[in-house]
Amino acid sequence: MKKLLSSLMAAVVVASSASTVVACGGGVNTDPITGEKIWLVTDAGKVNDKSFNQSGFEGGNHFNKEILGKNEEIGKTEPNDLAELVSAYENAKFDGAGTLILPGFHHAVEGENKAADIMNGGTTIILDSDHAGKDNQIGIMFRGDVSGFYAAMSSLITLSNKDGWDQKEVKVATFGGSHNAGAVDNFMVGYLAAIEVFNEAVKDANLKANLGIGDNVTSATRVKSQIAAPTSDSDTKWFTNSFNAGDGKTISETLTNKENDANLLMAVAGPQTKDSLDVIKTMDNKFVIGVDTDQSTMYSDYDGKIITSAEKALVDATVISLGHSKLYNEIEGVQDKTVSYATEKAASFTVENENGEFEAYDLAAKKAELWEGKTMWMGGKASVDGKNLVTGDLYNKMISTITGSVMETASIELFKTIAKDGSAINVLSNATISAYADSILDDILTSE
Repeated sequence: MKKLLSSLMAAVVVASSASTVVACGGGVNTDPITGEKIWLVTDAGKVNDKSFNQSGFEGGNHFNKEILGKNEEIGKTEPNDLAELVSAYENAKFDGAGTLILPGFHHAVEGENKAADIMNGGTTIILDSDHAGKDNQIGIMFRGDVSGFYAAMSSLITLSNKDGWDQKEVKVATFGGSHNAGAVDNFMVGYLAAIEVFNEAVKDANLKANLGIGDNVTSATRVKSQIAAPTSDSDTKWFTNSFNAGDGKTISETLTNKENDANLLMAVAGPQTKDSLDVIKTMDNKFVIGVDTDQSTMYSDYDGKIITSAEKALVDATVISLGHSKLYNEIEGVQDKTVSYATEKAASFTVENENGEFEAYDLAAKKAELWEGKTMWMGGKASVDGKNLVTGDLYNKMISTITGSVMETASIELFKTIAKDGSAINVLSNATISAYADSILDDILTSE
């Protein structure tokens, strides 16, 4: 599994800007911390970026105000560029930071995980990266396959209940930037597995009712060009082989043309979500599913075209990680408030055991456990309400049947498959996708 984690980090290096500037200089200030403030250092963005930085900032503020009871915002540092990350960590410590929230992989790549060394005696919480062997760092990784599944399934259920929707069969398509089994392809596996789960659920009256499936959609299917699995890690029917804005236009046009005619399209390719939106913005009965954060807030000019997003639960991950960090965990009320928050948000985590295998993590039973020196894998979710077409009521009905624990089981098995053979040919094979769907169906049909 450590090999898998290393491969994930290698891929995000490729996905980062070609003009990366690496923080240099071996000497950093490792004097012990003197403060206990919660502080966020951005990845050279702003805390109002409607993405990773904003989510981390919102999570930190929720913890500070609602769990610690402090009527103040957390600290923040917004470096102008990635070369300033190390000095930003040092300045935050000088200003009284005891815990740093670090949104995004740039803190592991350009920041070289130096924040953990600088925060001697304190804690760093890095979102979307592992703990890198640092005893005082909490690493949070995300199960994108769970997010992809929930996004596709809730979208299909939404269309099945949508007034005026008259297409009984919904066509589903997806594409990635560059192939990466555990950071790109896994989103696509969960997403496509929802087709099989939906089709089986429609046939079962009880399950159909429990999930809130309406009568306007009777089946879902992949588009014609994606019936067969990729033939290589760079198959252009599945990948743009880039994370650059503009490079998703051609594949988006192909997946929505007359031959393929996708109704639902998910781009796991960073800014190429906008390419997909530009292609479908004037088309009827076609919607985009965003990735990572609630994209309906980022692309507000495309009102009604983003049905939901396959979210990484960044806000929730931040709040819960702070509740398991050493400076705050033993403060009266923090443990119980953190568990209550996690329960309300239906948050779930898995962790590697001493045998290198994933197992479910019992948040209630381990509320006093510290997470420094661990990498926690968090389940996913889909965006609801606001400008999303998927509603909270519909979504909550769905996840009351297809629970986080059901999804954890499917996800754990997927990552075992990835560990054995992480090629796109294997990960996105019909067999792997069907196995994922079957795991979910076995659980929810048995529990009826």
